[in-house]
Amino acid sequence: MSKKWKWILGVTGGLGTLLLACSALACVGVVLYAMYGEQLVIATQEREQPQVGAEAPDFELTTLAGDTLKLSDFRGKVVWLSFGATWCPDCHRETPVLQGAHEAFGEDLVVLAVDMREEAATVQRYVDRNQVTYTIVLDPDGAVTERYRVQFIPTSVFIDVDGIIRAAHIDAISAETLVKTLGEMGFDLTPSP
Repeated sequence: MSKKWKWILGVTGGLGTLLLACSALACVGVVLYAMYGEQLVIATQEREQPQVGAEAPDFELTTLAGDTLKLSDFRGKVVWLSFGATWCPDCHRETPVLQGAHEAFGEDLVVLAVDMREEAATVQRYVDRNQVTYTIVLDPDGAVTERYRVQFIPTSVFIDVDGIIRAAHIDAISAETLVKTLGEMGFDLTPSP
């Protein structure tokens, strides 16, 4: 066999393997859709979708300290909800901004991280390693995350003093974007003493 044919068979063999793998994945997708597709579509359509300008859905979750916390407990304060997880690299990038805002604005801005589907011990190790002092609540089954329709993390939701969603942001938020968002909400950007 000539070098040319060996090369052609080598290229098409690799391409054939790639096409076979893609076909297998497509078949798995078709089977999963056939089994669960209608249920997923119905569940997605029935879920409440919080939007900017709408009232933030209330929830009750547990803090790392074991205390129960309700979002409605913070009515009268501006709340920054940050949905994330310890395994998320972009969430790691956002941690210093969350911590800085918590330290700078104190009780004027409630910084509340919602950890998705992780064990308390895992989150506590992250908190200890990164010297986090803002409040983290655990969403072990992802129900709150789903209710807020979070599809990518980190996702930030900004809620005003009346409990209305005023802004949402997907991806790690920078200090500049945070200041801009809070300013647009009319938040007093003077740091707490």
